[in-house]
Amino acid sequence: MKRSIRLGILGILGCLVGFTETVSPQAKPLKIRLGVHASIMGAPDVIAIRQGYFKQAGLEVEHRKFFLGKEGRDAMIAGAIDINATAPRRS
Repeated sequence: MKRSIRLGILGILGCLVGFTETVSPQAKPLKIRLGVHASIMGAPDVIAIRQGYFKQAGLEVEHRKFFLGKEGRDAMIAGAIDINATAPRRS
């Protein structure tokens, strides 16, 4: 479980690194809609938003909080968000 969380965070950060290479300082920021999990698993996303890491990477982030991974999944399927950081499912 912890491994999948780490891999997910690394994946998001990897995408952000790719975006920073393609965005010039004068370019209009890329807008993304991010689904953030309301538990501790969403902490890296919240920290990145509050510390301005997305802005530094040339991204304008609109975020929505979800309490269950399936809520974020459903919002992504419906087109309400672009990226979803989901939590592991409960047995």
